[in-house]
Amino acid sequence: MGSKLFKNWISFNLRGNLSNASPEGCLKIFLLEFFKSALEKNYSNPFNPITTFKYSIPELSKVKLTFFNLLGEEVAILVNEEKVAGYYTVEFNVTSLVGSVSAKGGYASGVYFYQLKAGDYVNTKKMLLIK
Repeated sequence: MGSKLFKNWISFNLRGNLSNASPEGCLKIFLLEFFKSALEKNYSNPFNPITTFKYSIPELSKVKLTFFNLLGEEVAILVNEEKVAGYYTVEFNVTSLVGSVSAKGGYASGVYFYQLKAGDYVNTKKMLLIK
């Protein structure tokens, strides 16, 4: 990775022109090539009642991280804003949700989904809530 990265630094500037660009001048090329949009598995999974989501985006993007039930109904929007390139962590506590899904109140144990949309990137993963 080191030689490929070094080659990019000396070969391109931000306009894509051949030059002796500095590492700072090639930050966008580095981010787009090595730091792609990604949604990691939530931790812990299964969870009760708190879980953590981690994701990365390589450039300024409108980001939406959504929590769905098994029927595909939107339960919560965890992130819905424009974010700069970076690596993000979101902690989610299911007890903070208003409303009731189970007869006893609160959210029922079972399979749920979370989805990240960032620019053209979309990824959905499943998780398990155990009470």
